[in-house]
Amino acid sequence: MYVAPLDVAIQFLEAGDYDRALDWLARGYDARDPNMPYQNVEHLWDPVREDPRYMEIMRRMDFPN
Repeated sequence: MYVAPLDVAIQFLEAGDYDRALDWLARGYDARDPNMPYQNVEHLWDPVREDPRYMEIMRRMDFPN
């Protein structure tokens, strides 16, 4: 059964494991998860918005940080 990387990332994010959440967010980017464009406006990601890894993923998606 396939589970989208972004779904896994959100589970880790909600659990407070930001390192793993960002790792899975990067996997979502690599997998071209169709829900990736929403990450720039989804408030769920607020705790990691200032993390350089998050900002790099958003930069690669051509989103302003």
